[in-house]
Amino acid sequence: MTPDRVSVSFGDERSDRVWRDFHARPGIEQSPPRGQPAITREWGTVRSLAYLMVAVVAVQGAAHIFQVIVAALLLPEQFGVVRSVDAVLALLVILGSIGMPSLAVKCLAEVDDVEQRGALLTRLILIAAGTSLGLASAASVFAPLLVSGTAVFYLQRLVWIIPLAACARTTLNYYQGTRQISVYSVLSASVATAVLPLALLAVAVGGLNGWIWARYGTEAATLVVALWSVAGVLRRSGRLSAVYSFRRLTRVGGVLALSLLTRTGLDSLGTLALIVIGTPTTQIGYYGVGVLAVMGLLIIPSCVGSIALPRLARAFSDPATLRSMFYRTVGVCLVSTLPLSALGIVSAPLLLPHFLPSYDASVPIIQILLTTVWARAVTMASGTFLVAADQGDSTLIVNLAVLAAGAIAMLSITPRFGIAGAAYTTVGVEFASAVIYLLLAARALIAPRAPFIHV
Repeated sequence: MTPDRVSVSFGDERSDRVWRDFHARPGIEQSPPRGQPAITREWGTVRSLAYLMVAVVAVQGAAHIFQVIVAALLLPEQFGVVRSVDAVLALLVILGSIGMPSLAVKCLAEVDDVEQRGALLTRLILIAAGTSLGLASAASVFAPLLVSGTAVFYLQRLVWIIPLAACARTTLNYYQGTRQISVYSVLSASVATAVLPLALLAVAVGGLNGWIWARYGTEAATLVVALWSVAGVLRRSGRLSAVYSFRRLTRVGGVLALSLLTRTGLDSLGTLALIVIGTPTTQIGYYGVGVLAVMGLLIIPSCVGSIALPRLARAFSDPATLRSMFYRTVGVCLVSTLPLSALGIVSAPLLLPHFLPSYDASVPIIQILLTTVWARAVTMASGTFLVAADQGDSTLIVNLAVLAAGAIAMLSITPRFGIAGAAYTTVGVEFASAVIYLLLAARALIAPRAPFIHV
């Protein structure tokens, strides 16, 4: 998934200046203490990035392993239910969070006073909790309109994950906002690895009902650990500036959520289209295995983007270095995905019957979808650069345009050609997205400018 952020401002010169500094080097102190050698600062940079990479690999890797093993434990029809519900829940969690996890990083970076940080974090959690609880209630009522068949039952029982996830992500991001990347990494990685065996045991014993318990257990454990770790901070109650009012936080967070929602919808477009046209869950299960193959290969580019983002933002004062760094980022993303995707295309007919014998019909879908990996890697690298360049408005417009065109194509082709049509349409959508993102990045490279904040 391409990282997206829209340009926002709280209309305060000081907070804008702090955000520009933080945006240039997220999660890293901007300058070493007086008398501290520069090499110590650089070592701190490398260490912070290493911690961030560990967190990304642990969380995304654990989630991917869980999905793959769940596919092996369940029948294709059951796994189709899992993929259908997960696709809808992913969108609902973004809506329910209303951008508060992103604002936890941004706003807490602007506040130095510990008392004010406690009050601000409490306010962000309350906004996320209130919005997500309301959305979860509505989703429970309107679940039959969001999914069909057996999936309705499971979506109605899983909607309360929305407030758990929204509050957990907002709380954990306190550590990114206060530049305590090591704590964020340790907490995220520890929870992800600790709950994985228990979650898999629940699915193995209880099937789809066990999957419900596994999802709730994972999100609840994350929230409990996050709240416990910041309990001392939440007890503080400093006075906040008007720029952090409930109304303003909600408005800015809604814009951020819209940007993330469009990209997530684009990533899940094939699955969502299959749900809309009433495709049997067995077919959705076959398609879901192909999606898993793609997502597994994109974990490395995601880490590359996390590492490249602060370096790209710092390089805007030197156009030559900026171009070199961007092309190097694209190159690393391609090198880390092209050979593996080619290997996956060749080996899928040999490996799938052995490890997932119930999913033989997924082989051609996997092979088709794996051709999109390098395009998505280019999109991720270009998207990272555009975030560093503060081009969030451009990425939002592009995502909306591609999503609209892709939805029309999906709903036109998929009813006639089924999951194969969804796969081929996904190829076209991802390649179009990669070309557009690359053109936007190339345009920004012609006349690079330091990131700024729009009022």
